Amino acid sequence: MKTKNIEFFLFSTLVILLVLELIGFTFSLFLHINLLFLISLWIFGYKKRKGTTDFSKSEFWERILSIPLIYGFILTSAHLNDSALISSLGNFIVILLFFIRGVHKLSKRDVFTSIEFFLVFFLLLGFFFRKLNYSGSGELRLFSILLLQIYYLALGIRFAINIYQQEKMLSIFSFLLCGILCIFMNAILFDTMFWTGNIFLFWVAVVSSLVVLPVILLKIFGKTNLSENISISMGKLLKRFVLISSLSLFFAVASPHQYLRFVYGNRPKLIEAFYNCWILETNKKSHKEYCEEFELLEKILRVGLYYQGISDEDLEEVKKNFNN
Repeated sequence: MKTKNIEFFLFSTLVILLVLELIGFTFSLFLHINLLFLISLWIFGYKKRKGTTDFSKSEFWERILSIPLIYGFILTSAHLNDSALISSLGNFIVILLFFIRGVHKLSKRDVFTSIEFFLVFFLLLGFFFRKLNYSGSGELRLFSILLLQIYYLALGIRFAINIYQQEKMLSIFSFLLCGILCIFMNAILFDTMFWTGNIFLFWVAVVSSLVVLPVILLKIFGKTNLSENISISMGKLLKRFVLISSLSLFFAVASPHQYLRFVYGNRPKLIEAFYNCWILETNKKSHKEYCEEFELLEKILRVGLYYQGISDEDLEEVKKNFNN
C-alpha cells in the first residue's frame, strides 16, 4: 500500500474523530495517537521516498510545519487550555509557508500555481487577524474565498478542456467537482462569518458530492490506460476536495461557541459576551450591556490579564481594577 494512501486514511480518521469530539464524544487519546501515527508516517515516507510514491522534501516540511495547527484543532475540539495559543502559532507558520511557496513558484515562472498559494496566504492571514482581533479580517476572508472560487473554476475549465478529447465524461465531472469545492468554501465562509444558510450550502455540496465523486473514482480506478498527467492532476484535485470538504465538515458541526473557543481559547466569559453581542438577538438594553462587556474583556485580553483558566472571582477583580 502506498504511503499516501495510508496518509489519506489516517487524515480521514483524524477528521472523523475531531467531528465526534465536537458533538460530545471523547476521543482525545485516540486523536493524539492518530497524530503521532501521521507524524511517524511522514518521517518514514520522507526517508524511504522513491519517485512519486512517497513524500518529497517540500511535501515533508509542509506536513511537519502544519502540526501545531492540527494540534490546535485537537485541543479546541477537546475543550482544553492553550488551544488558541497553539493554533495561532500553527496558523502563523502555515501562513509563512504558503507565502514562501508562492514566491518560489513565481520565481519558477509558474504563475498559475503561485496565484493559489498567494490566495490561500491571504485567506489564512484573514483568520490570523481574526484571532488577533484586528479590523478587516472579515473582508480579507471574504475576498480571498471569492477569488479562490474563481481560481478553482478556472482550474476546472482548464483541466476539462485539456482532457476533453481523451476523457469526455471525466472532464465534465472534474469541472463539476470544482464547482462543489466552491460550494464547500462558501459554507466555510458563511460558518465563520455567522451568516445564515451555512448548513444548507454544506448539505448541497455533500449531496452533489455523492453524485459526482463516485463517477470520478470509478473512472480513475476502473481504467488502466489513464495518462500519467491526468492521474497526477486528478490526484491534486481530489486532495483539494478532501481538505476543503473536511474543513467544511469541521465548521458545520462546530457550534458558534466552539468556533469562538478556537479563536479565544478557554475564556468562557469573553465567548459568552461576543456571542450575545454579535450573534444572539437580544433586546436593546441587554445587547448594549453585552457589547460593553465584550469590549472590556477584549481590552483585558489584549494586555494579557485575561489568561486561560482564570476563576470568575479573579476576573471580576481584574475588571474592577482595570476600570479604575
